[in-house]
Amino acid sequence: MENLNYRKIFFEFVSISFAVFLGLMMNQCRDSYNNKQLANQLLNNILTEVTDNKELVSKLLDNHQYIIGEIDSVLFRHENGIDEGDISADLSFSIVNSTAWETAKLTQAIAYMDMDLVADIAGMYSYQDYYQSLVMTYVKDNILNSEMTKMLSGDGVEAIDELQRMRVFLSDISVMEEKLIGQYKEVLEVTGSLVEVQ
Repeated sequence: MENLNYRKIFFEFVSISFAVFLGLMMNQCRDSYNNKQLANQLLNNILTEVTDNKELVSKLLDNHQYIIGEIDSVLFRHENGIDEGDISADLSFSIVNSTAWETAKLTQAIAYMDMDLVADIAGMYSYQDYYQSLVMTYVKDNILNSEMTKMLSGDGVEAIDELQRMRVFLSDISVMEEKLIGQYKEVLEVTGSLVEVQ
């Protein structure tokens, strides 16, 4: 009779242990599924954000290259003693977004993404942040000094010097914008193929 109780106790112990183990496994599977779903959702958000940023930076690049041409025209007219005139364009800068990437980092969803992809995306966003900081510094310095209006009018020696500095800045920033657009395209290709596979 004592043997029977030990067997019964042992059987109950094994049954309870198995039930607990099974419950833990189900919780782990559910957590893993939820984490994968979160990672996929944020990856789609990143894909949308990068697409939007690529379009925005492409428009900025077009605007900046057009203004470089306008500045070249004013400088050419100035060097040849012709009436300089005004630049017929508005210089524009915009803030590129990184909300989806910041959300992925804060929710730690990047831990459930492909690490090579995460490295590519992180590199792209780092370059984007560097680009953004240079633009913001330039805009802040020139807006605070009310230089942009004077530069775009093209009047006077100081304005010509400022136009030359603006041309150098826009040339440099245009190269960065071209590189950033290239990085956007690479990330979109890699991310797009991964999203299609999943």
